Amino acid sequence: MSLRTALHWNQFFVSASHEHNADLSTTSQRPRVPLQLLLTVIVIFGLDWITPLGFAVYMLYVPLCLTTLWRRGWRFAFVVGGVCSMLIFAGFFVSPSGSLFTFSLADRTMALLTLWASLWGGKLFALRTFELERTQAIARQESEQRTRAESKMRGLAAIVESSTDPIMNIKDGVLVAWNPAAEQVFGYSAEEILGQSINLLVPAHRTGEVEASVAQALRGELIQDIVTERKRKDGSLVPVSLTIFPVKTLDGQIIGCSAIVRDITERKKAEEALRQKQRELERYHARLQDLSTKLLKAQDQERQRIARELHDDMTQRLAALAVDVGSLEHMCRPKMALLPRLRAVQEAAGQLADDIHNFAYRLHPPQLEHLGLEAAIHDHTDEFRRRSGLPTQFELRAVPQVIPIDIATCLYRVMQESLQNVLKHAEASKIVVRLLGTFSGIGICIQDDGKGFVQESAGVPARGLGLPSLEERVRLLNGRFRIRTRPGCGTEVHAWVPLS
Repeated sequence: MSLRTALHWNQFFVSASHEHNADLSTTSQRPRVPLQLLLTVIVIFGLDWITPLGFAVYMLYVPLCLTTLWRRGWRFAFVVGGVCSMLIFAGFFVSPSGSLFTFSLADRTMALLTLWASLWGGKLFALRTFELERTQAIARQESEQRTRAESKMRGLAAIVESSTDPIMNIKDGVLVAWNPAAEQVFGYSAEEILGQSINLLVPAHRTGEVEASVAQALRGELIQDIVTERKRKDGSLVPVSLTIFPVKTLDGQIIGCSAIVRDITERKKAEEALRQKQRELERYHARLQDLSTKLLKAQDQERQRIARELHDDMTQRLAALAVDVGSLEHMCRPKMALLPRLRAVQEAAGQLADDIHNFAYRLHPPQLEHLGLEAAIHDHTDEFRRRSGLPTQFELRAVPQVIPIDIATCLYRVMQESLQNVLKHAEASKIVVRLLGTFSGIGICIQDDGKGFVQESAGVPARGLGLPSLEERVRLLNGRFRIRTRPGCGTEVHAWVPLS
């Protein structure tokens, strides 16, 4: 029977299954009685009515019911069969049967039995035929699925065979598949390795690791990029990266696992070369940092030496020159014309002595060594207020009694350079200098209400050397240096250095 026939019998089979499935029966629609069927029943009954003894005209109901069974399904056919049965029984009374009552009764009884036997036989035949067609359709579908699966497997096998990475299948701890790339990496042919334990490729100190990874994959977990080692046929070790995943059947049952092995020898060499370069860079950085530290120390020592020389030598010599000019004034009193010139020279010598004294103080304030950071900052802010005319406020909080000289020098230079930048660029009307102690260090903050500026982006070299040099000073002491500013909102310079 063709598939078209199976489609015809599908409604019949569904109708037959309604006896066991109430839900389907509620959704089925009641077939409508076609006019041709009604006319056929009327014609057959009319022939039975006018024909003496019927002459088995009622047997025409049988093909009619079978046709209905074919076209409309078993429920409708059984309804039609019931109607036909009632008409056969009615024909027993209305047909001109004459005196052959026994013959007519037996004949019509045989017709009824034939009718219902045909209906039940047709139903069972249709059911069996449809089941056979359905089985054949399922078999064809499974065959097509198997063909597609085999085609897919052949494609996957071609991919595995052509892969440049070793791929192997493991079942119950035994190797069951091995591609050519694995032969090249490990040196074993497929005939040599298949059927052997996976531990043949594992160094002795890695055995437990393999068992744990395989057990994890058999639980359905995916293991990616495990960096480890494997052993070649000649006993040498090769660094590899493993990806292990479970192998499942169509119904989801895990039957083993597969491993993709990637030889990372070249990557290891590149990583080692990179680490070597990084170590060299760190050594160069340490040397550069040490050189920066020594340079800053040398700079501070040179400033201190120059300040001492200016204070001890040049200032004293200028003071002596002022005294000599004063003596010349007494000697030249008879010559009144020379007195204004001598007084001018004396005043210039005194002013020069003051300027050199202030310059020496800015190079290296002696208060840092003798009185400490607090006194040095307080003295400098007072001098800055007198010199610039800007309101400068100095605040203290929890400042330690003892501050190492290198930390004190660093914070003093931050304050000194920041105030100089405010005077030159900020156009500020108020300045606040804060010296703050914390539980682990000490910091300084210089805040102004000037015009601010746009900070350079990361990687863009600064236009001046002042701020970068301050940041380098703080960094060499493992501190933190930060600037908060934007145009029109003033500037805050923060420096913090640990005291450990």
